[in-house]
Amino acid sequence: MGARLKLIITAVVALVVVFAMWSLVVSPERSKASKLLGQISSARAQLASAQQQVVVAEQARSQYPADVRSLAALSESVPPGNPIPQLIDLVNSIEIKHKVNYTATSVSPGAANGGLTPVTLSFQFISDYLDLQQFVQDFDSLTQSNGSSVLANGRLVTVNSISLAPAASSLNASVNMTAYETAPTAATVAAVTP
Repeated sequence: MGARLKLIITAVVALVVVFAMWSLVVSPERSKASKLLGQISSARAQLASAQQQVVVAEQARSQYPADVRSLAALSESVPPGNPIPQLIDLVNSIEIKHKVNYTATSVSPGAANGGLTPVTLSFQFISDYLDLQQFVQDFDSLTQSNGSSVLANGRLVTVNSISLAPAASSLNASVNMTAYETAPTAATVAAVTP
């Protein structure tokens, strides 16, 4: 056998050994490495998602005291129970303050929606324009909102419409407004019950 043939056989054997090593050792490990890279990228995506959830949770935690204050103010403006007697007292006090005389009242309760029941009230007034304007402004100032915050100075009342008709020396006004009531919760009933 010639030296040249031995060299070719050695090279072929070396190539077979390298190919066998590649097929038996490196290729399966490379496949495992590829799977591991997929798992790593999946874990990184889960980590990024979890980090975003942490950021959102931290923002919610920092906003929580303001949200509680807002809900407390809103719950003061919509106390449980029938709002009609309280509203008539409120109308009386504002009426006396602004020299507005109401002559008739009608009440029509609405259907409950999300725990709140709207109660529509219609009042008939006799007044001059400026006193009526101040009367409506007092109602409007009971609850104020600024973006996402609510400031309650009294019961939540929405003035829906105002109709004016001239009278002898004044105006006849019809004011339609909505107040809201909530059903008393077990905690409220327990707090009120002696």
